[in-house]
Amino acid sequence: MASRKVTITISEELLKHAKELAKRAGMPLSTWIAGAAEHRARTEDGLAAVAEIEREEGPITPEERAWARAELARVDAEMRGALEPERQAG
Repeated sequence: MASRKVTITISEELLKHAKELAKRAGMPLSTWIAGAAEHRARTEDGLAAVAEIEREEGPITPEERAWARAELARVDAEMRGALEPERQAG
């Protein structure tokens, strides 16, 4: 995928925090921010998909919701492991 350099404006406090998190993850700030933006985009797409399913099929049951939460937690744990190798070694 092609990349493009852009300029963004964020608060000093958020920039400092993002830099700390990127450093902790062992990646450049731009890579960390791109990952955060990708995560947010996927989350929004997922929420839109759930809303569409509910419009077509009716409300998601508590059991289905519990399964989805467990699956998201599992995937999140895998992603954290892949993005934060220092925690695996710790």
